[in-house]
Amino acid sequence: MSGLSVIGINYAARLNNTLAFTASSSYFVLSDLGTVQGYPIDFDNEGFCLGPEFYASVSWGPMSDLRFSAGFGIFVPALGNVAASDEKTKWQFDLSATISLY
Repeated sequence: MSGLSVIGINYAARLNNTLAFTASSSYFVLSDLGTVQGYPIDFDNEGFCLGPEFYASVSWGPMSDLRFSAGFGIFVPALGNVAASDEKTKWQFDLSATISLY
């Protein structure tokens, strides 16, 4: 998607040899009002701030070739100035398993 800028901060910690944690916070800003087409939120005004997103995940790798991850995210368009103040919060849940084959 063009015309979109992201300001963010990330934190990652390796809790032990098999467990890791990441957290991030981002804020989405429109670079201009003409290039964003098909955005899934109804535009109420001419604002540029779409809103913040918060995401956290935990990864567990019991072996070098196997990793399980779980993540949770939330996007709050009502905290920006583009969407209506009653715009619903968007939620995201991720589960993944990765097996590396050589």
